[in-house]
Parts: sequence; C-alpha cells; structure tokens
Amino acid sequence: MRKIVALLGVVLLLTGCLRNADEPGIYNKKDWEAFVATINAGEAPTAWQDADGVVRLRGDLNLKRWKNPRPAGTNKMPFEGVFDGGMYTISGLRMVGEEPCMGLFGVNRGTIRRLHLKANCRLENSAEEGITGSVCGVNYGRIEHCESAAEVIGAGVVGGIVGRIQSDPASAVVPLVSRCTNRGKVRCTGVSAGGVVGWSSRAKVVDSKNLGAVVCSGSYAGGVVGLNGGLVRGCENQAPIRGRDYAGGVAGANRAPGELQEVGNSAPVQAETIGDIVGEDFARSYVDEDILYKYYQHVEL
Repeated sequence: MRKIVALLGVVLLLTGCLRNADEPGIYNKKDWEAFVATINAGEAPTAWQDADGVVRLRGDLNLKRWKNPRPAGTNKMPFEGVFDGGMYTISGLRMVGEEPCMGLFGVNRGTIRRLHLKANCRLENSAEEGITGSVCGVNYGRIEHCESAAEVIGAGVVGGIVGRIQSDPASAVVPLVSRCTNRGKVRCTGVSAGGVVGWSSRAKVVDSKNLGAVVCSGSYAGGVVGLNGGLVRGCENQAPIRGRDYAGGVAGANRAPGELQEVGNSAPVQAETIGDIVGEDFARSYVDEDILYKYYQHVEL
C-alpha cells in the first residue's frame, strides 16, 4: 500500500498536480493569478523566486478559466525581475478589453525569456491608444527566446510578440527583443503593426522571425517591425503583409536613428506605398547590396 501511495505522489508531482516545496515557481493558474496580483500591487514576487531570484514556470500553464485576466505589470508598477518560462506552453489565454498596455506582461523593465504561447490564445485590445503584444505590451528591458502563435488584435500599436519596445532616457539599458518567433495573426486598426514588434524606438530587435500574417488599416505595417527607430538585425519575414499607407516586408517605415542589417523578406506586401524590405524611409537612408540600411539624421520620434 505504501508503495502505491509513494508511486501516486511521484506521478502527481511529475504531472504538476503537486508542487515541490524545494522548487518555488509557478505551477498552475492559481499561482499565476497570485503572481499577477502581486506584481500589479508593486510588491516583490519573492514567493515564486528561486535562490537566484528568478521566477520560473514549472510546467505547461492553462489559463482557459481565468475569470478576470489582467497583464502582469503596469506603467506605474512594471515587472522588474527575471521570468523564465522554461519553454513550457501557455494555452487558453483570452484577454479582451481596454488596456493601456496589454500582453501576458503589460510593462516589462526586467527580463522575460523562454515563453511559448499556443495558437488558442487571443488578445484583443480596444483602447484607441492601447499598446498590445502577446508576450508584452511595452518593453523597456529584455525579451529573449520567446515564441507565440496567439492572435493579437488592437486599435493602437500591435506586435506579435511585443507592442512597443523603447528606451528610457533615465536608464542606460538598451531594450532588446532577441531570438523571438511569431506565428500568430496580427491585426491592427490603429497606428502601427509588426509581426514581432509594433513600434521600436531606440531599441534592438535581433535574430527574430515572423511567420504570421500582418494586417493594418492604419499607417504602418511591417513583417518584423511596424515603425522602426532602432536597430533591426538578422531578422526575417515569411508571411504576407497588408497595410493602408506604408508597408514593408521587414519594416513599414523607418525613422532615424533606425538601422537595418542582414534582414530579409520572402512574402508579398500590399499598401499604398510598399517596399520588399521597407515601405518608406523617412530618414533618407542608403541601401547597399547586402540590404544594409543606415540612418545618420537624428530625428525625435
């Protein structure tokens, strides 16, 4: 009998039904809800941090019956730690409403890595000036090795992974999106939409890929970045892009001090003004045979 009980305990532990007290982290929806509430209250998530101070997802997370879904982190109370998803999957997320910054994380000033959102996730932000991304709405920190197949819809700025990535004048940190892949549809009725990032301002988007269709009835639509004002390097788009004013296979438009290096597009682009790589170059860049763009004129975004 004791052997049966012990075996049952091992099975439950492996399937995530029981937690190991020696391994703090997020094991289930209840943990996630408490974690979000803690971050949005401006408190440290110590209950879920390991010895290195990292909050870790300990297994696949189903958020299907999350009654009042809210992003983790706000403009006033951003996430500032390290979150490691361990490449476990997040499924069933349905976040619909009006948020200034919508995503699994609303505002990030820390590091988010190795998250994977499944295709049955959907985020829809009807706020006219809202910023929406599947992993994060607004990123001032680092987002690395994340994948998403979620559908992302917004009325402001929309990105498949991150809505907007931008530097903070008060910080020396250069915000980063690195080695991320979007597979989900991106739809925008507002300013800008990108397969990976909706709007980049003095930040870096590197080694990332878009495989999801982008449709924007606003100004800018890009396969990787909708409106770019930072560095885009080693990125590619493989999905159709459709915009109204400006659309490009990699960026809908570029403004100084933007720079694109070693980028590529293999999908059709539609809009009033289009480019296989860039829809419109407002900074009067030059283009060399390696598809390298450099902008020298400094313009405030």
